[in-house]
Amino acid sequence: MLFGTSLLFRVAYFFTAFSPALLFISFSFRYEAVFCTQSEIINEALQLFTYWLPPIVVALASFVFAKILKRYLIKRAKDRNCEVSNMALNFNVSQKKFKKAKEGYVIQIQEGVQINSGFVKFAISIVAPRILLTLIGETSAMLPFMIIVSFFLLLMFSNDTFPNVILPIIGVHLMVTKDNYNIFYLSENKEFLNNVKKLHSLGSAGSLSRTYILSRESFPDAEIADMEEK
Repeated sequence: MLFGTSLLFRVAYFFTAFSPALLFISFSFRYEAVFCTQSEIINEALQLFTYWLPPIVVALASFVFAKILKRYLIKRAKDRNCEVSNMALNFNVSQKKFKKAKEGYVIQIQEGVQINSGFVKFAISIVAPRILLTLIGETSAMLPFMIIVSFFLLLMFSNDTFPNVILPIIGVHLMVTKDNYNIFYLSENKEFLNNVKKLHSLGSAGSLSRTYILSRESFPDAEIADMEEK
């Protein structure tokens, strides 16, 4: 699903998707720091700070990247230059005869769409690095990070769907259609989930790119070619 999107989008999406795993790993960095203050209370406070610093950094970075993602999606959804003219998303159950918009393709949303799917992949993304860290010992804590980076490099050039549990928290949801299109929409746009909606691209509009953002605008009836089902 990251295929064809900008590097900023890929990095931000991947970091937020793996942020739960990164958060668990960050708690494993336990080390005894030596502080040269005469106050034992200050030394303990500084020691506690060094323990909580990695999780705080991960949490803050996740929040920043999530905001970047949402701002990017909002910008693309409003940009008419990003509009995909030969694709549409049909929310009307009674109008399944719509097959084409001009000379393009209409995605039938009522046929097996999934919202924020992929719990198994998400669970694996959290559990696997944690188990690996336990097995190899805390001294090799960088190895799980190397594996996560390897996942990123593989998915960076892939159109496979990868779940992200951070985005729904900030009001960004992902539809995965039966024909494997990935379509983002914002919580405040739920009232617009009707008619035959336009789609905006998130990057390359090539045929291999299958990730879009939903527009508030609908296709006029005159632009929809009615094709009776055989």
